[in-house]
Amino acid sequence: MSAVQNEIDYLSSMDSNDAVLRGRYGDLFDIALQLPAKPAVDFEPKLQEHLSDYIYRLQKLSMRKTMGIEQARSELHFALPSMSDTFTILAYSWEAFGRFSALIRISSRILGEDRYCIADESTNAAIGRFDLLADEEAAMQRWKETANL
Repeated sequence: MSAVQNEIDYLSSMDSNDAVLRGRYGDLFDIALQLPAKPAVDFEPKLQEHLSDYIYRLQKLSMRKTMGIEQARSELHFALPSMSDTFTILAYSWEAFGRFSALIRISSRILGEDRYCIADESTNAAIGRFDLLADEEAAMQRWKETANL
């Protein structure tokens, strides 16, 4: 049996906590704590790509038909089921000729905190030209201003 295997067997047989491990390994334990457990991942570019798809689909739906917030949510849930836990329409206003405005919440499970995006028929979803806002009240106020409510 190798020394490494012996150490693994020893550690698995005892009730170890940080104090025990620090006592056994000293500085090595402190250095190991500073190592990243997993590489940092930047989710924002992929999130913006999915948000672009979501906004584009909402624009397409809004051009075709008159609908309220519940129907917009339902249509997007049906069209993009994998995104329904990530994006939620919080507010939606539709006017004639496909003009609309929507406030979309991006779930905190992706970026660690909720973000908000205001989209309308002129949002350039194809190149991801939209703002992600951190404050819900400020986002709602801005949406009301842009939706002329």
